Amino acid sequence: MRLNTILYRYFFSELLFPFFINLIFLTFIFLMSQLLEIANMVVNYRVSMSSVLWMIIYSMPFFLQFTIPMSVMVTVLLTLLKLSFENEIIALTSSGIRISTLVPPIFLLCMIGCLCTGVMTLFGDPWGRLSTKKMVHELAKANVTIGLKERVFVDTFKDMVIYIGNIDINQGELKNIFIEDHRNPKTMSTVTAPLGNLIHSKDKYMLVLRLFNGSIIQTDMNRQEVHSIYFSTYEIHLDFTEAEAALKKVTKTRKEMSLKELSDYINAFPQKNREYFTAKVKWHEKFAIPFACFSLAFVSFPLGIQQLTRKKTARLGLGLVFFILYYIMLSAGWTLGETNMLPPLIALWMPNGVTMCIGLCLFKFLK
Repeated sequence: MRLNTILYRYFFSELLFPFFINLIFLTFIFLMSQLLEIANMVVNYRVSMSSVLWMIIYSMPFFLQFTIPMSVMVTVLLTLLKLSFENEIIALTSSGIRISTLVPPIFLLCMIGCLCTGVMTLFGDPWGRLSTKKMVHELAKANVTIGLKERVFVDTFKDMVIYIGNIDINQGELKNIFIEDHRNPKTMSTVTAPLGNLIHSKDKYMLVLRLFNGSIIQTDMNRQEVHSIYFSTYEIHLDFTEAEAALKKVTKTRKEMSLKELSDYINAFPQKNREYFTAKVKWHEKFAIPFACFSLAFVSFPLGIQQLTRKKTARLGLGLVFFILYYIMLSAGWTLGETNMLPPLIALWMPNGVTMCIGLCLFKFLK
């Protein structure tokens, strides 16, 4: 018993360092996908570094719910490969110690990873998404031009959709503007202009959009009439007051809800439509993804110690294949569950079940 305790402590210590290294590395890779957007906000909109830092912190739970299971799998595989190629596993088995002695430390790492991932999916991700939404709104109040984006249909403003081909923040100049205006309930107006300017009003919640040499097409559906108006200068006042009021009564999306709120949201559906199944998928996702720490480690264990091949790179390659396969199945599960082609329970837990079956098959090759 004393010997097993020493082995447990030694092997667990061998797991910890690579786990944190893998976690930092993989999380950094995920963050790289956000660097362009962050750089755009700093350079073009002059967002403070403290705000950028908080946005990174708010996005961390979303990344961690995926990088923690990934780190557990890679850590178990690399650590076992290291022990295998340094002949430490052979030394253990030659001393009459079973390979199963390595299981408790791995199980402990998986349990820690599962609990941490569960905290991210149940609490961290909803908190991060909601906090990001509030911060973006506050930034938009301080710099209203953040509410306008290039080559994106923006519906931030009530009863209006705006598309801008190019924005020069420094000059306040806009190019290739398209606006669909529904503010008048009797008519729908479509405004196009090749050039425009942004003018900041004294009211911090107001932005004036001045357009040049454009046209307005007004459609009256009741009278079935269409009028075309050409203008040299036309001004549209964009009001952020509605957005301010909306912030005070924040409506959470499915991704921003707590587990209880999501359960109440699901139970409130009168019929089982796509929105219902999408919410059910999100509910099961909060538990299926943390359990991936166990299923992925279950595949890594036989890959790390089996003698299918002497080449370390081949086993690492197999690990990468199974890792990609898991996330392909998870992506497919999201789609199948949301369209009810499979029940959400099966769709979200299928990747874990298939991965565990693969691990069981690999155990048959152990020598």
